[in-house]
Amino acid sequence: MNRTIADFLCKELRLIVEVDGITHFDDDAYRNDLRRQRDLESSGFMVIRFFHRRLTKDLVLDGTITVPFWFTRTEQNSLLAGINCSDFFGLLDTLGKRRDITTMRPDPSPDILRIKIAGRTQSVVWFYPLDPAERASQRIIELSQNILQILISNERYRQLPHARGGYI
Repeated sequence: MNRTIADFLCKELRLIVEVDGITHFDDDAYRNDLRRQRDLESSGFMVIRFFHRRLTKDLVLDGTITVPFWFTRTEQNSLLAGINCSDFFGLLDTLGKRRDITTMRPDPSPDILRIKIAGRTQSVVWFYPLDPAERASQRIIELSQNILQILISNERYRQLPHARGGYI
């Protein structure tokens, strides 16, 4: 897999959430997105794309499904509260140290979270194992778990068919 930055990545669940904006309108960007998604899926990731109130869920063995989707105002507020509580835009762009840990499972390659809000963009990359005593480590883990919980607890998401092949 080529080195790439996802909007949200949860390696434990092999889940990537992409939030596509206006820069994804043209044909070249669309083709690049599709190629990148195929590469990620062939590497074992489930890719969920948000675009104009649509969500595409990878059903693994059964292809994909695209449905109208949006976060409720309450979910949006919860996402914003988590971002603000974590002081995400105040975090360093890299947490933890790259280590040569060949026996750690899952593979300790970095996790990446990129958030764009009101013209501000911040990407944070973190390497495992994180130091649980570091407040920044606690904040990034709590935020990523919050985002995942909001997504999978959404009623419209729960109504989607279950993926066959080991993903959520």
